[in-house]
Order: sequence, then structure tokens, then C-alpha cells
Amino acid sequence: MSYQTSTITRTETITHTDVRYLVWKIKSDMFQLRIFHECFDQNYEDNMAGDLFLWTFGGYAERIKFTFFDPNTYKVKYEISYYIERGRVVGVDEDAGRIPFLNLQGTTFKVLVTTNETWGRLIPGERQKFYETLALQWGTSNLGLSYEGGTWSEDKTYSSKSIAARRSIYTS
Repeated sequence: MSYQTSTITRTETITHTDVRYLVWKIKSDMFQLRIFHECFDQNYEDNMAGDLFLWTFGGYAERIKFTFFDPNTYKVKYEISYYIERGRVVGVDEDAGRIPFLNLQGTTFKVLVTTNETWGRLIPGERQKFYETLALQWGTSNLGLSYEGGTWSEDKTYSSKSIAARRSIYTS
């Protein structure tokens, strides 16, 4: 039996509901991280999901990353990365997928948001005003993380209308 996938591309407006749906899919991955790795509590998960909604709906996030790294070497051991694509519809089978379980004891967990050109065009006062709407503390990261000897696999795309999050997983 052979299986086929298809992709549909068209342009539409991004709505509050579309971003909520996308973040809900990402939050389901956060739930798995919380349950399996106990790296944060439910309150953090809820606040982070709210902040990720604001980053995404505002159009400022290019990439969202859940990163586990060795705090001594800054070598990434495990990462789930979501590339946010705006402006076109990507229709795919997007059931929330299982994420692999790894032994991540001794690693440090961070959520990193890579910003885009829209964020870069904001003046410092506009950025500060945005930061004040967030539940958690955010700022510039100077982590010199390295990705050595691992592999990436793109396994899911979550989408709604004209916004998508392409999920990739890194394991070393």
C-alpha cells in the first residue's frame, strides 16, 4: 500500500484563532516535555504558551526553540525547533506527534525565540512595551550553543489558514 501527501498553498489573513490553534499544537509538545522531563511546571507551561501566542500573533517570532544543553560545554543535546511561516497556507497531516524521550538529566532547559525583520524594525520603546505584555522575563540571549555530532529531522508541520510552524527535532 502506498501513501501520498499533498500540499496546498494559498494566501489568507492570519487571525487570532489561527495563531491560538498553532500555539495549542506547540503547547501539546510542551505538555509532553513537562510530563516526561519535569523541566517546568504547569504554571510555566501556561504562561509560556501565552507568551508564545503574543510573539507569534505580533508577527515577531521567526523560530521558537525548546533547547536542552550541557551547562558546562553549551553543547545542545536535544532541541525542538518550530520555524514560523507566515503568509501562505500549508495543508498537511498535522496530528500532534510524539516526541522522542531521551535522558536529559544534567542539562539546562531554555526557550529561545529567534526574532524576524518585523521585530528588528521596532524602536526600543516599542520593544519594551511588548515585553511588558509578557508573563515571563524575556531578553537577548548570548548563549554560545553548539550543535555537534547530532542529527536534525523535520517531522511535523502545524498550520492554520495562513500560518504554519514547521517542527524539527535535533538529537545528539
